[in-house]
Amino acid sequence: MRTALYFPHTEVRDEKLLRTALLTWDKLEYIAPHKGYKPRYQNADFEDAMSLIGHPRCPTDDDKAEVHDLVADLIKDGVPEIFQYTPAGGRQGDDYEMWPGKLAPTTWGLLAEKGMIGHRLSNYDYPASQTAGLSLMSLLADVMAGTTKTRVTDRSEAYAAIANATRPLKAVTEDSSEMVVPLTFKAINLDRVPTRTLIKYREKELGSDGHSVSVAPRPH
Repeated sequence: MRTALYFPHTEVRDEKLLRTALLTWDKLEYIAPHKGYKPRYQNADFEDAMSLIGHPRCPTDDDKAEVHDLVADLIKDGVPEIFQYTPAGGRQGDDYEMWPGKLAPTTWGLLAEKGMIGHRLSNYDYPASQTAGLSLMSLLADVMAGTTKTRVTDRSEAYAAIANATRPLKAVTEDSSEMVVPLTFKAINLDRVPTRTLIKYREKELGSDGHSVSVAPRPH
């Protein structure tokens, strides 16, 4: 079964990625903060599409432990300035808010000690800088995807910016695996295909034992 893992958010935000997923993947997993989590979609097409292909995955204790080790190793020689948290002062969009259930309590403690997150917000999320938050979610996605699942994101530009921003922090060679890099799935051009059409296609596919859709022969 072809499965991809979506990150960094709990809800898919880009319609082009959603359309590509409907044609490409049997399952599109997303990182859920806790069991029973229900994504909130204002758009009916998004909600219907994800009800067909979307599958929540909660980080396990082993996942969280592995991420903790990666974070500790990343900042063992000091926290880069771009990872330090400065309160946004009420400006929406400056903070990256993270669900507490996605990382271990010990990891949150380490991040707080190193000044990478702020105090919990009224919605119980932890705030961080955009760079730190996206980097942490990228590490979590790496661990959860392992070597068998493709990672897909609709924040490719942000991850590319992180890669450029972190490049001077270490001596990086072309084959270095220590740098935060954007690993994305390039969406095919489906601008002319309505999302509702692709949803109906997948519904029909699932109605034919989930493997194929009969296509009428072309006239000669």
